[in-house]
Amino acid sequence: MFRPAPHIAVVLLAVASLAASAFASAERAAAPPASVQAPPLEPLPTSAKPVAPRTPRSYAIVTVRQGHGVSLRSAPGGAVVGTIGDRTAFGSPQELFAVARRGNWLGVTSSTLPNGAIGWVDARNQSISEQRTDFSLVLAL
Repeated sequence: MFRPAPHIAVVLLAVASLAASAFASAERAAAPPASVQAPPLEPLPTSAKPVAPRTPRSYAIVTVRQGHGVSLRSAPGGAVVGTIGDRTAFGSPQELFAVARRGNWLGVTSSTLPNGAIGWVDARNQSISEQRTDFSLVLAL
């Protein structure tokens, strides 16, 4: 005849033993470690020569006038490599950053050109207006 009582007692004893060992290991993990001292901080190395502050300068921003379009050229007076309208793909006014100047020509960056390419626009073109800004962002990475 089968008697369940001794089997249940063995199972309960095993579960209690496992619970006790888990509780003891949790207490050891929660106990604060013995005194641990962090290594002293060392000053960061400095560059050999100080960096001189930059002389403030202004930058040209070119805006395409409402209702107009502008041809971007490969060089001053060169072949047309792209055309842009007065609005961006997101509907905001089209503004271009001038990165170069050659006489009456402005070298601008545009998302219609490949990365690193400059498009040239004639600064005398009535379809654009040029403003200047003193704002700049300098990152030291």
